[in-house]
Amino acid sequence: MSLRQITNLIQYIEKHTDLDKAKKITEPLRGIKKSTKPEKRALLVKQAIEDMNTHLTPEIVTKIMSSCGKDCATHNRRAIDAALKRRRKHPTLQAYLEAEENNPQKGTRLKLEGNTITLWYTPNTYTRPMRCYCGLQRSLPVDVTTHINYCKCSEAFVKTQWEQILGQPVEVKVIKSAISGSDECQFQIQPI
Repeated sequence: MSLRQITNLIQYIEKHTDLDKAKKITEPLRGIKKSTKPEKRALLVKQAIEDMNTHLTPEIVTKIMSSCGKDCATHNRRAIDAALKRRRKHPTLQAYLEAEENNPQKGTRLKLEGNTITLWYTPNTYTRPMRCYCGLQRSLPVDVTTHINYCKCSEAFVKTQWEQILGQPVEVKVIKSAISGSDECQFQIQPI
């Protein structure tokens, strides 16, 4: 976990809402330090999401979390670069997608149906099982869920990654997520 993620989340909340709401929502986040235990950090972030859902419109929550996801894609280029490197090994996009479907990366699965790509994240099957790939929620207690709006961040990350892989705009929709009660995350990717 990086304090950068917390700082950016606070900044995006402040950018997209008024000062009073931002102060109420971000107050618990401001207490997070490097020494904060991961479980407590996950619970404080969960509380911030609940507060956003209470005090902000769904559109504003999406803007905030999408901003976080785009930022995450910038700071976590390795995953995107690795996918692009795998893509370059195949003569066609179809060949790449079939290879990814038949030999998925650890902790993921992919299925291509027509023009729609379905991507699953399976963080509980990763080398070190976790609740979420995000450092802010990976230590969320097993019996606790976070609203799926948190996953608008991953939605933006997946969008950034797949637009680069496909070389064209895509729409991405999070269908379900591990931190909101499912045992895996599912995204639908549609080229536009």
